[in-house]
Amino acid sequence: MGFATYVLRRIALLAVVLIGVGTLTFVLAYMVPGDPARLQAGTFATHEEVAQLRRELGLDKPLYVQYHLYLERLLRGDLGVSIATRRPVVQDIGDYFTATLELTTVSMIVAVVVGIPLGVMSALKKDKIADHVSRLFSLSGVSMPSFWLAMLLQLFLAANLGWFPLADRVDTNVIRYHPLIHITGLYVVDSIITGNWPVLTSTIEHMILPAMVLSYTSLAVITRMVRASMLEVLRQDYIRTATAYGLAQRVVIYKYALKNALIPAVTVAGLSYGYMLGGTFLVESIFSWPGLGRYAASSIINSDYPAILGVSLLVALAYLLVNFIVDILYALLDPRIKYR
Repeated sequence: MGFATYVLRRIALLAVVLIGVGTLTFVLAYMVPGDPARLQAGTFATHEEVAQLRRELGLDKPLYVQYHLYLERLLRGDLGVSIATRRPVVQDIGDYFTATLELTTVSMIVAVVVGIPLGVMSALKKDKIADHVSRLFSLSGVSMPSFWLAMLLQLFLAANLGWFPLADRVDTNVIRYHPLIHITGLYVVDSIITGNWPVLTSTIEHMILPAMVLSYTSLAVITRMVRASMLEVLRQDYIRTATAYGLAQRVVIYKYALKNALIPAVTVAGLSYGYMLGGTFLVESIFSWPGLGRYAASSIINSDYPAILGVSLLVALAYLLVNFIVDILYALLDPRIKYR
């Protein structure tokens, strides 16, 4: 009963936060200088044409009226129509978000799969060469700008060596001669389901470089966090007791120490994943990845208010859901944590 009450409270708070994010984004978007009607009409449009377009878009109404209409549409699941694309924002987000979701999920899997063992090794080899190399690797990942790393990888691995494609999500010739049937919008999943192996191979090749860039920072943070947590846990009395009882070192490390050391790492991984979902526009722009980040950047440039609001709400929702899942994982990792 305590857990169910906790879940219901979190869902209620989630709704309140989403309304707050929507309101704040709505006000800030309309405070930014610029006339979306003028941008859409073009440089040579007359004042009468711009005024007519403002009436069609509802921009001639007072701000509170526009906000009231926006909330009514939001409760119906309608995010409005994009000023730039003239398509429903929900449809635009559906097309772009799957590309971002696929890239960030692969990047986070790489960060977790590599970062956790690297942090454990660094803690077990404290103050040795392996530890120093791991710490240097983590420090470079935290301090190196993602756009700079992306351009370096493009220059050396793509342009000079030709090991990987330079940009895009899939090769245009491959997708032309082997059309992909869209089921989930995730190219890797859809190509596996339909047995479209040329598209699967091309998608993986195009995903390697941006996934490396995106995962590097999170990987470095997870490695540092796991190392620090493992060093603290290994000093605990129950670890010494388990070792004194003659348990194998592998059992002591991975069954008792690592499980308790993972709680801070899970928190960092969850926050990093939520950040990736909404903060990939630099990497997506450099690699011409047709994701949510590029769509958001384009919407901001064009003062596309409905699209800006839709992206903001989606990113906020994704971030809240990731944090909610992280809170649930706490209880699975540490039975002492109870939700009342």
